[in-house]
Amino acid sequence: MMGNIRTIPEYPNQVVYDILEGIINELNQKDGYKLSIEYSYPEEAMPGDKNAPLIKLIQKVHDSIFDDKIEPVGCAGASDGSEFLHAKGNFSIALVGPGNETSHQTNENIDLDVFHKSCDFYYKLAQEFFK
Repeated sequence: MMGNIRTIPEYPNQVVYDILEGIINELNQKDGYKLSIEYSYPEEAMPGDKNAPLIKLIQKVHDSIFDDKIEPVGCAGASDGSEFLHAKGNFSIALVGPGNETSHQTNENIDLDVFHKSCDFYYKLAQEFFK
C-alpha cells in the first residue's frame, strides 16, 4: 500500500509517523499480521511568516510590476523549497512564480506577457534583495 500525506507546520511529520506506527504496532500484535512502514521523500512542511522582510519585499516588487496584488498563503503541494529546512541558519523561504490554474496538466501554459513580467520581477527582486 502507498500513500501521500502532506503535513503542515502545526501538525508535523512526526505526529503522523507516531499515529501510523501505533496502528501498525497494534495490528502486529494480532495473528497473521507482519506489517512494516517505509517513508520515501519525507519532506517537512515549510513554516512561514507573512510579515517576514523577504515576504514584504516580494510583495513590494510584485505590486510594482503586476496589476494584481500578491498575498502570502500556504500550499499543500510539494516543492524543493523544503530542502532549505536542512540548511544552517534562520532565514525565510518563499515560493513565488508565474502561473495559472493549469499547473501539472496536459494544457499547462503561461501567457507571454506574464512570462516577460515575471522575468522583470525576478530581476528587480534580486536587485532590491542585494541592495
